[in-house]
Amino acid sequence: MERIYEKEIIENCIAKSKYHAVLRPLDLNYTLTNYEKGELAILPFQSEKGCRIKQNIYKI
Repeated sequence: MERIYEKEIIENCIAKSKYHAVLRPLDLNYTLTNYEKGELAILPFQSEKGCRIKQNIYKI
């Protein structure tokens, strides 16, 4: 698992998302989480407040 905080990468992902019209105008700090093939993608209990959107991207 890798956390990504780089604004340029995040903005690019938001632009490609089907949720871009909703996400772009919100004043939030976004992060991305990259999982390697075979890793279990779970969201552990955290004290963070916010919304999580999960998009599955498969490369064949």
